Amino acid sequence: MSAVDVPRAFSAADAERLSSRIGLKLDSMADTFAGVLPLIREAIERDVYALLGYASHGAYVSDRFGDSLAKLGVDMRREVVRELTEAGLSQRAIAPVFGVSQPMIAKDVRAIEASEVITRLSPADEPAFDPTPTLPPSQYDWVEPGAPDFDPTTGEVIVDVEPEPEPVRVVTGLDGKSYPQQAPTEPRRRSLVDDAYTASRDLWKVLERIRSITSDDRFNRNKADIRAALQPGVDLAREVFADLGIEPNER
Repeated sequence: MSAVDVPRAFSAADAERLSSRIGLKLDSMADTFAGVLPLIREAIERDVYALLGYASHGAYVSDRFGDSLAKLGVDMRREVVRELTEAGLSQRAIAPVFGVSQPMIAKDVRAIEASEVITRLSPADEPAFDPTPTLPPSQYDWVEPGAPDFDPTTGEVIVDVEPEPEPVRVVTGLDGKSYPQQAPTEPRRRSLVDDAYTASRDLWKVLERIRSITSDDRFNRNKADIRAALQPGVDLAREVFADLGIEPNER
């Protein structure tokens, strides 16, 4: 049942009224978050975007509610992303709705899918323990090549059935056209050499700061305390340089 009572013949006036209700609820999202999601889903299912002259669902949601949705925190944003994704919007169409990048929406989708997997797992899903030991096959248990498998207890022939291919999920782009949804890709790791250069620059800054301490006119009378403060870092540096195969005096 829909979250709101609307006439069976949905008109442009009804679409405008529904959009206004969504906008009002979004203005106080923290109090009415659970109530606004069904309204957004209904607006998408009823193709409100077409009744109000928009090119696509994404263009409609972005124009009418983008300012409010852009203020959402991560958890609330992901709930709306889930709703828009289930309604068939592509990640590219969803991103401008919240004023974020497409990779950010892809990250939200991965987090949503991971939470759904955790929710589905329960103790009932674990296989029951079978105390009967599994014996290795005997060398005399010869089976004719090409013969069908059968259950030795019941004599029933076991026929392998090819699993049906999963249906291709379709999403709606910014242009209102439908496209096959692309599988999420793992983010590419940053170059380890680039990380080393960054660490070197940071280390250089730290050493310059220590050098400025040693050149201070107060250094000599505080030398013992300064050395004690820096000694743990020096010891760690020696360990790291040893791992790198660098001698202290090596150039």
